[in-house]
Amino acid sequence: MKTGKLILYFTLTCLLQVLIFNEFLFSGFLNPYVYILFLILLPPSLSRSSILLISFAMGLVIDIFENSAGVHAASCTAFAYLRPVLLNVLLKKNQDETRESLNLGEVGFIFIAIYCLLSVLIHHFFLFAIEAFSFEHLSTLLTRTVHSSLFSFLFILLYLLWNLRKRPTL
Repeated sequence: MKTGKLILYFTLTCLLQVLIFNEFLFSGFLNPYVYILFLILLPPSLSRSSILLISFAMGLVIDIFENSAGVHAASCTAFAYLRPVLLNVLLKKNQDETRESLNLGEVGFIFIAIYCLLSVLIHHFFLFAIEAFSFEHLSTLLTRTVHSSLFSFLFILLYLLWNLRKRPTL
């Protein structure tokens, strides 16, 4: 992915999250954090350090606009650290994670949907666990994680289905 395109998508994703999706809040349990889609869609061929830096920067920008003391930066960085492991687990042995992109036609819609759902769950769990800074109310933590993850995944799924004809690449 070219640097200019990456910067454009980064900026658009941050603007969408800050101006539109941050306005959704339903009883403290449904927060759509769809900016994670940008991190999910980063090419697997990027170096691990680049992915970590981009993820930290994305989280930091969201933290600045939400005034959230680094929870997004930490959760994005944690997700970026676990992303290669998730790809290794989900990819078939004959597929190469160093490819430039994961083409929807090659890996299939089901793979991408599962990958996105697991990625959102991982990110949101870290986000809400760091925010709560305690496992004292584990049921609340898990409820917030599951509900917000499903709500965020709904928007991500709509995006993927909308772009299905274009054969989006990851």
